[in-house]
Amino acid sequence: MKKILLALFLVLFSYNAYAIGELYIVKPKDTLWDISKKFYKNPFLWGKIWKNNTYINNPNLIFPGEILKVSKNGLKIYSPKKKVKSYVLNNRNKTLKKKYIVAIWFDGNKYYSACGKGYCIWNKRNFQLAKISFDTYNNIVVTTGNTVYLHTSRGSLPKKLYVYREYQDFLDTSLYSGEDSVFLPLGEIEVVEKVKDGVFEGKIVKAVTEISKNDVVSGIYPYETVEKPALVRIGNVKVKQILVEQSEMQSELGFMFFFKASKDLPILAGKEVQLARINKGSPIPVTIAKGVVISQYKRFIGIYFPSINGLKEIPDRTQKYVLR
Repeated sequence: MKKILLALFLVLFSYNAYAIGELYIVKPKDTLWDISKKFYKNPFLWGKIWKNNTYINNPNLIFPGEILKVSKNGLKIYSPKKKVKSYVLNNRNKTLKKKYIVAIWFDGNKYYSACGKGYCIWNKRNFQLAKISFDTYNNIVVTTGNTVYLHTSRGSLPKKLYVYREYQDFLDTSLYSGEDSVFLPLGEIEVVEKVKDGVFEGKIVKAVTEISKNDVVSGIYPYETVEKPALVRIGNVKVKQILVEQSEMQSELGFMFFFKASKDLPILAGKEVQLARINKGSPIPVTIAKGVVISQYKRFIGIYFPSINGLKEIPDRTQKYVLR
């Protein structure tokens, strides 16, 4: 029954344009109470989210990886005719440049990100510039606007720093080695002043979630600007999904899916690719999504799929897929 309800949700998702920020991927230990507090600043409004997502039978039981619809005024489906048409008219003469989140891969020794026709590579010292501490008495939740202290062995720090979080625990451990992991950006820090040797005061100017002491402070720029990504054909290369993530640092509504390919791929960063589902008994894979490659390392690849016109259905780990 749950699969049927989820299928109905995906049909609605495919044919309706949603406002930015309305879709949320459930993370481990999430509750409707916590999600309501995050989006509505009031945990007692959790019933709104339950109303938005009719497939949830028990509001006390939500699971990591489920996709919730969160809207400002309860359940609200927007007319694609009105919304999409107005979006096209308002953006017809705007540049097609888009800024995408870039993931950083770690192999236990070096940090990698696709750069042009090769890789950018950093060691630990160049990637992790500082450690975070904060006033635990006044700052129970550390987020946008809060002051933090940056501890470093360096004599100086860049004016702007970025906060990354490691997502190794979210990856499918059957598809990667124990040392491989991925880092995704979740905030920005402005360095205010030097407090003393090895310690700088910083202000969090952007944070999509609570900042923790275990997060990495780096000077590595977390965005890639792409203009008119060219669609590339790479054949039918089998891929397996290892992680799905949604970031509010992304400029538009969409999802980042990370896959492991069955063979080595050419550098595809900034290119557009198609994802197709393999149907049992059918000789032709069915294209279900079109997205831009935002990250790549060895056989690992990260693809950003916009929610509007990018996904016909949401991929999951139970199906078989190929990149075309």
